[in-house]
Amino acid sequence: MISARVDGEAEVGEIAAIEGHLASCPGCRAWEEAAYGLRRTMVLRRSTAPDHLAERVVANLAVPHAGPGEWVRYALGVIAASLVVLNLPLLVGLADGGHQSRHLGTFGVALGIGLLWAARQPERAVGLVPLAGALGLATLVAAVVDLGAGRAAAVTEASHLLELVGLVLLWVLSGGPQRLRHHRLRLAASLGLSGHPRVTG
Repeated sequence: MISARVDGEAEVGEIAAIEGHLASCPGCRAWEEAAYGLRRTMVLRRSTAPDHLAERVVANLAVPHAGPGEWVRYALGVIAASLVVLNLPLLVGLADGGHQSRHLGTFGVALGIGLLWAARQPERAVGLVPLAGALGLATLVAAVVDLGAGRAAAVTEASHLLELVGLVLLWVLSGGPQRLRHHRLRLAASLGLSGHPRVTG
């Protein structure tokens, strides 16, 4: 019953019997203390993770550090700042267009700030990809439709190309190429198209 209590499996009636017995049995009290001590050593242990594990995990995320990948951060920062500057007049009402222009300015400034944040902290870029990608591509599709219908001029819609380039850089910064290669390898392995062992997980 003492062993069951140490494992957290003793019933209420058993606990009362244990307490009554331990009050008059020093040997069982000592055994219980030793059992609890043994359980603590099994549950609470010093981490045995390999050295430099964090560095290897970050490297596998393909987050650029100082070196060849650093230009992606700088380029994304320039594009993000340009988006803020170009859309700020729309946001504060300095450009014609009324309420609709203010909404477009809000989107442009928000996207620029998000890209700036990703350029500053590239490890957070992957979290921004789904939302920024969906909004940016939707805006690009709308621009193409408007151009095709003659409702907008190519010059006025050219700023959306800046957004598209920013989204591509964001995807690269988030480790997109490496993740794409990983998915291709998984697909090839699942179809038996490579000599590598099947990838699971």
